[in-house]
Amino acid sequence: MTLPNNRRRDPGGASSEAILVWLAIVLVVVVVGGVYAAMHLGHRLASTGADLPGDPFTVLFGLLGGDLAWPGAAGWWVIAAGAALLVFSAIATGLVIHRIRGGRSRVDRAARYMGRGRDVQDLTRKHAQGTATRLGVSSSPGVPIGRTVARDEPLYGSWEDMHIDIWGPRTGKTTSRAVPAILEAPGSVLVTSNKRDVVDATRDVRAKAGPVWVFDPQSITLERPSWWWNPLSYVTDEVRAAKLADHFATGSRDPGAKTDAYFDPAGQDLLAGLLLAAALDHRPITDVYTWLTRPTDETAVDILQEHEYSLTADQVAGAVSAPEKQRGGVYGTAQQMASCLTNRQVARWVTPQGMADPRRQFRPEDFVRADGGTLYSLSKEGRGTAGPLVTALTVAVVEAAEELAATSRGGRLSTPLLGVLDEAANVCRWRDLPNLYSHYGSRGIVLMTILQSWSQGVEVWGESGMKKLWSASNVKVYGGGVSEAGFLEDLSRMIGDYDRLSSSTSHGRGQRTVSQQLHRERILDVADLAALPKGRAVVMASGSRPTLIRTQPWMSGPHAGDVEGSIAAHDPQAEPARSRRGGRDRSNRWSRGGVMSDWAEEDLEDDGIDAQAVEGDDDAGGAAQPALYYGSVDEFIREYLRHVYSRRIDGRSRVWAARWWEYDEAVIRLEALWRAWEHLRRDPAIGMSVWWRDHADYHMGVLMDPGGPFLAADASAEVNQSKKGAPLPYEQPPPCLFPDLRDGGPLHLN
Repeated sequence: MTLPNNRRRDPGGASSEAILVWLAIVLVVVVVGGVYAAMHLGHRLASTGADLPGDPFTVLFGLLGGDLAWPGAAGWWVIAAGAALLVFSAIATGLVIHRIRGGRSRVDRAARYMGRGRDVQDLTRKHAQGTATRLGVSSSPGVPIGRTVARDEPLYGSWEDMHIDIWGPRTGKTTSRAVPAILEAPGSVLVTSNKRDVVDATRDVRAKAGPVWVFDPQSITLERPSWWWNPLSYVTDEVRAAKLADHFATGSRDPGAKTDAYFDPAGQDLLAGLLLAAALDHRPITDVYTWLTRPTDETAVDILQEHEYSLTADQVAGAVSAPEKQRGGVYGTAQQMASCLTNRQVARWVTPQGMADPRRQFRPEDFVRADGGTLYSLSKEGRGTAGPLVTALTVAVVEAAEELAATSRGGRLSTPLLGVLDEAANVCRWRDLPNLYSHYGSRGIVLMTILQSWSQGVEVWGESGMKKLWSASNVKVYGGGVSEAGFLEDLSRMIGDYDRLSSSTSHGRGQRTVSQQLHRERILDVADLAALPKGRAVVMASGSRPTLIRTQPWMSGPHAGDVEGSIAAHDPQAEPARSRRGGRDRSNRWSRGGVMSDWAEEDLEDDGIDAQAVEGDDDAGGAAQPALYYGSVDEFIREYLRHVYSRRIDGRSRVWAARWWEYDEAVIRLEALWRAWEHLRRDPAIGMSVWWRDHADYHMGVLMDPGGPFLAADASAEVNQSKKGAPLPYEQPPPCLFPDLRDGGPLHLN
């Protein structure tokens, strides 16, 4: 393959003498041409009938020698018009040059010496479309990368390529890489992040393709736990138990933290054994932490022995029976690894709420088979966060996709699954990722790992692991914003060199000597890469020369309108307004004399409450049923609930709204509590116990959650706060909003 000529002349190669010569030539052309035009056109305009020669120089010398007459005013008009034309042309040329240069950056000159045309043909749309057609994908050619600076060609990664991106903070990696990739995905999508921007921008667009799941145990998007996932559903044997324990161990350590040669492996093995025991006995994962706080509890040992995991049982029993000091160190280490389970907000996402949890349960195997769904897994970074659970959920989905691919035609998914692991080193610290990266590409699982620096990856996978991940990636994108000299030096060497031809002039003994030298220089040196302008990125792909691209943010793409709508719909600043509007006419919210409307009934049915029962059907025999004790949900709250469920409402750990009737979801949940209470109060044995356990504790926990139904309320207002032991805040609702149902006759209960 022939390479383009990388040689260029040094800007100082033109001597001052050469410049003066060219200026003289231009001046002669302008003067001679101007006189020639003025004489010919002027005499024609003046109708003098003068016979003028065709040679411009003869005309000039004839005028100067007096042999030819000047055409008078007409000649000066021609001179003026010519001068105006020259000025206009100069201005227009300057504007064009300014416009061209205005869209160029200081590094764009490097594009002349980098890959273009046939050098990057494996990344062209035509090549990506051919690969997509071969794989049976018709809706998208591939993962968009950007457009080349040299020829403005769009570049794509195929649905077989694995990606790794290194972009510093605030360089546009989300808008230019993560969001466009998600929008172009033909099938299911898996996304990790520690910010809400990628979720807000894409969730409504992706909802058109399939169900959207947002795993948000730390309220980054203020998502409520309307569904849950059981991490122990992943644990089917001791191997997977060890993997899950490794996610907890890796995610709980600070970057660069030193590990103890004995206690860390022993604590991780203990945690794996307890996870396996909890999974075998169908217990919630929080029981694992409970066992870790009770070092002498042998329940897990008994469960493992009962299920014939005798060696794992011996391993756990060995930790239980170890000397007290040793046992304390092992159990303490394991506790630190599982510390995120102590967060009640996190626990709601990974444990069932009540005996019959009405929420949907997320199952990775169903997600990958549905083909079109989107899962966003979010966590903050650091110890005690939900990072281990985000990693575990990511691995569970990817391995479920791998299992499906193994039974699919050609050993790969019929429709590729795209995984965008944004902030991977912070929230998805998957230790085995470098070893599996290239394998997943052959299975139809396309992963894009996005880091903020090379050192971030080294903290998670080590220097050798990071090099392995880099080498296993077919498409590597550097978006600037990194100040690590070692990484940038390696990157500069991989981009390559070019030949610079410089010249120098010397004078001596009345002679002028010009000499030329050939210098090899870096196409982009370390300083250029460190200060790479926003909107530019370097792309390196297998079998292609490095190339410089213009990034293509979603704002310039075909989905811009849909993305803007999605962002506006989920803007947290818009939530209070939407809450006040409610999305419905409040005057018609209650129908049939105060009985809940159909949409409210659906919510009650989701909570396991029989809406028909609370509406008062008689039994088959027509016997009269007990009437309501409280005539409305308002009376139930005012006279009973706010007194018996008194809590300290400080606006931080718990929230409430005195004007509770202004929030749709709160009204539905409170009415559900009232109707459940009316139904269960007739059971003198366990009715109240069931009401407290399955209804009151669950719904009141959701209502008082800072990210729950009262999110839009002013939590700092005194009217919405209460002291310890005082009744919950309360204000009287408008008259007739909650009429007494007893006034129109008893509302019977089954």
